[in-house]
Amino acid sequence: LKPTFKDPYFRSFLLQNLYRVNKQELAFKIDLDIILNNLNEIEKALPSNLFYEGKTLFIKGQKSDYINDSNYQIIRNQFPNSKIAEISNAGHWVHVDNLNDFVKQTLFFLKS
Repeated sequence: LKPTFKDPYFRSFLLQNLYRVNKQELAFKIDLDIILNNLNEIEKALPSNLFYEGKTLFIKGQKSDYINDSNYQIIRNQFPNSKIAEISNAGHWVHVDNLNDFVKQTLFFLKS
């Protein structure tokens, strides 16, 4: 997997989704073909006329650029009752990089 997927966390995620079909064959629990064939749809932004008014938590890793400054206003427009929590010392995989702060932020949000 390493030549194709450089991110060690993503490789670990893929390996966790393997199961043994028989002694000679492994398969993925998730349907990778469906995901790969629909990446263009998955990656599309929500239409700007759609929004959700319920409480919503976005969690961002301090070292990740998946949510950047240009996304904040889009998030606020489509999720007006949202909170964006930044987890220190974490990249995209916040639950792996900083589990304690991830759990604290999540529990705080769920209890509020």
